[in-house]
Amino acid sequence: MTEDWLSGEETKRLDTQVAVDGERNGLWFQRTQPNPGGWIHDMPVYHDGEW
Repeated sequence: MTEDWLSGEETKRLDTQVAVDGERNGLWFQRTQPNPGGWIHDMPVYHDGEW
């Protein structure tokens, strides 16, 4: 990673949602990535026993 990986912005907008049904809690986060080719990578997802 290069030394200039920071965007220069001190704050970023992060949209959030929370769902609660008395038994389960759900969290949803979304933020805009202006440079999809940047250093942020795909997130692995664990589903049915496999990544």
